[in-house]
Amino acid sequence: MVLAYETRGVGRPLLLLPWFGLDRSSMVAAFEPAFTGRDGWRRIYADLPGTGGEPTSDAVCAAVVNLLDAEFGPEPVALAGCSSARG
Repeated sequence: MVLAYETRGVGRPLLLLPWFGLDRSSMVAAFEPAFTGRDGWRRIYADLPGTGGEPTSDAVCAAVVNLLDAEFGPEPVALAGCSSARG
């Protein structure tokens, strides 16, 4: 499974993952203002598998690991994400 993603900026890699049910555009809207005038970060905004559906945890993990391996290899990567807690 291949993840759709977009990259902005150059520098230290930062993978940004949205919460389930939303796509990468929500993360772009939330995080890009924080990077205005801040160089040195390569931001990778990825869609998780099953965006808009019901993905399994194993499928999500495997797809994210595959993206990390393909894009960064052994290079260290920062990670940011969003989650919605429901009670």
